Amino acid sequence: MMTAPINGTVTPPALYTVEQLELIRRLRNSGISREDVANAFDTFDRLDRELGPVYNIPVTLVSY
Repeated sequence: MMTAPINGTVTPPALYTVEQLELIRRLRNSGISREDVANAFDTFDRLDRELGPVYNIPVTLVSY
């Protein structure tokens, strides 16, 4: 499904990995609100600014 933003141009839908979709599903089913998720992201951004990228774990892609 394509979405049309305010300026009238059509943008493609966001693409997510299976793992990301599963995480989003689990968060939604846990009862956490969208605002709570956004606040958590803001908190991590603040901590990264204050402490450095302590919470960033590098992602390694493995091909079989």
